Amino acid sequence: MTYKGVTDRYCRELELLDPVKIVNVDYLSLSDLKIILEIPIFAISINIVQICSMLLIPYSRRLVWDINSRGAAQSMWWVMQYIFEKKHKGNITFSGDKVPPDESAVVISNHRSFTDFYMLHSVAIRRNMLPHVKYFSKDSLKYIPFFGFGMWLMGMIFIKRNWTQDEGQLRKIFKTIKRYAAPIWVVNFVEGTRLTQKKLQEVNRIV
Repeated sequence: MTYKGVTDRYCRELELLDPVKIVNVDYLSLSDLKIILEIPIFAISINIVQICSMLLIPYSRRLVWDINSRGAAQSMWWVMQYIFEKKHKGNITFSGDKVPPDESAVVISNHRSFTDFYMLHSVAIRRNMLPHVKYFSKDSLKYIPFFGFGMWLMGMIFIKRNWTQDEGQLRKIFKTIKRYAAPIWVVNFVEGTRLTQKKLQEVNRIV
């Protein structure tokens, strides 16, 4: 299903699974720019919290998980969502089946652009699941300074896209999730990468 109405600065066309679509997005204002410029400071503050939380690993890995999920991840994502929906006036329409609150799920979505995260988080925040969203992520992302370190502490699921190499790690991760008995949304972008027209043409040529 294709939903149009997003400004070109985000993407020309957005394909998403129900129950969300963007109706309209305005351009950035000066107040938005000010907030965006403050984000690096906010991100560094979160990294400091994350580094301090590592001191607790020998005592309680579950506590470290909670600090970085309920504290760091939720705070960062809430600020980003606030900018998108409130400051940037991103109009989102919800439709389809009702999503129960506080319920674990495997979430499958297309991956067209960075905007996808706003769509998923718009549902998660309204179902009390924002701190519990965990993404399947490219293994290379964990080596990005600050960003990758934070993702690792938040419990993101890093994969190399090779079952032989990933099987053991995935079993370990899901065993941990089961042991913590915490609600979780495991998000999988089925394309495994952002889908662009060029990539689509390459796939069609191979097929």
